[in-house]
Amino acid sequence: MKIKIDIDIRTILRFWLVLFGILAVVYLIYFTRQSLSIIAASMFLAVVLNKPVSKITKILPGKSRVGATALAYTGVMAILITVIVLIIPPILSQTVSFIKSVPTMLDSAASSPEWAGINARIDRAGLRDSVNQLLESIKNNSSSIASNLGLSIVSGAGSIISLLVMLVFVLVLAFLMLIEGPKYMNKIWNMYGEEHQEMMRNHRRIVNKLYNVINGYVLGQATVATVAASVSGVIAVSLTFFFNVGFDLVAPVIATVFVFGLIPAFGATISTILVGLLFILNDVGAGITFMIAFIIYQQIENNLIAPMIQSKSLDLSPLLIFVAVIFGTYSFGLVGGIVAIPIFGCLKVLIDELILKRKRIEKESDKPITKLINTLKKKKA
Repeated sequence: MKIKIDIDIRTILRFWLVLFGILAVVYLIYFTRQSLSIIAASMFLAVVLNKPVSKITKILPGKSRVGATALAYTGVMAILITVIVLIIPPILSQTVSFIKSVPTMLDSAASSPEWAGINARIDRAGLRDSVNQLLESIKNNSSSIASNLGLSIVSGAGSIISLLVMLVFVLVLAFLMLIEGPKYMNKIWNMYGEEHQEMMRNHRRIVNKLYNVINGYVLGQATVATVAASVSGVIAVSLTFFFNVGFDLVAPVIATVFVFGLIPAFGATISTILVGLLFILNDVGAGITFMIAFIIYQQIENNLIAPMIQSKSLDLSPLLIFVAVIFGTYSFGLVGGIVAIPIFGCLKVLIDELILKRKRIEKESDKPITKLINTLKKKKA
């Protein structure tokens, strides 16, 4: 049995034009990914701060949106500076002190009773000279590593400056979006004529749904991060009673867990490793205990706390969330990983609306009066 398929030239041309268009868009997105990351992060920040700015605007005497945005930005900058001060200096100081204490730790370990059996095995294997050279090399290099740590930070200043420039662009662009955004939105809604008011109301409803998805996601993620930071603080305080760690580590631990808790999927794992290493630099037992305790908490968070909080704002499966984070992170970096989930959530809203519209059209077309009108139109044509 032969099947004949007729494809006209117009269909073939349309196919290649669509394919070329898709490839061109993908290439353009990849080529401008850094600029798109800045714009996406700016829009994300503007949407998050829009509600607080609107509330502050109503309270201010002159109802100045510029003043309200400036106040909101002051709060954001205060939080950023506090987090940086809490996280970076303790980690650097603990790392330097640990590296400097390596020679002393090796000497005390070599003279301990537990080391005697290891020494005997080393001697029997004829590795004494090699081990001594290795230990001496570690002792000599540890002091130079500690002294050169500052130089390593200075050498990475280029990357830090680049990151700061991106941050400035994001903050300035988001500031302008917060000030001028409502004006442009009103202009867009006013472009709808009297005969398109129903369409305008429908579009406003969709925009509000998109806004609620982003706002709800951010609020939910911040709530999850706050709970995780509180739990990590309790664990850190508890460790000070049972291990050789000080209270000065509690604030950096809370700040680190909160910041990385804002990053979906991978953030909790990164914070666990970082905080665990921070404790290990002071006491190995404390580091291992923290990681075990926090991993147990993460299971509770992933299976109970996060789904309960996020289910109201996002209706995405764990698979889609994981795919979104991987795609965003590897295509657009850290910023892409953070904004990928709400973007996928917005795409799902748009797809759901499109499906709903098609169902509505199909339902309308099944009505007898609609069928009659369509038949009359065909006869006239």
